[in-house]
Amino acid sequence: MKYSQGKLQSIIYRLRNAILGIISFGIMLTIGTILGYGPSTGFIQLYVVSLIFVPAMITLWLFIFNSGSSKVEEYAIEFSDDGLHYEHMAERDTVKWSEYKSYKVSGIISKVLTIQAESQKIIIDLMRFNAEHRKSIISELNKRC
Repeated sequence: MKYSQGKLQSIIYRLRNAILGIISFGIMLTIGTILGYGPSTGFIQLYVVSLIFVPAMITLWLFIFNSGSSKVEEYAIEFSDDGLHYEHMAERDTVKWSEYKSYKVSGIISKVLTIQAESQKIIIDLMRFNAEHRKSIISELNKRC
């Protein structure tokens, strides 16, 4: 079974990360201002624009140009008879079931899946996938324990 990040989920994920970045920057800025270390206005504008502009351009590029036979699977997890395959931006990590040891889900705001094998560890941000896929991925891993 293969679980892929859809285009809508990709947009939601990038938007969520940009918003969390702006919120965390706002908290740090507030603390810095209280302590008397306020940054310049130009720095704040550059930071906020980069948090919004860069993810927006990457998303737009993937949405428009990532199609057809040259389409790059952004993020996907595939469960096969021989193991688990994690595809991320044209790279592929594989854990054979014979080497699989355990998994762990951690995080409060962002759920991170860590898959432990004998010779490697794969770390996957589960928030890249929709809620239904997240449940199915965990269910598949539970079957292998």
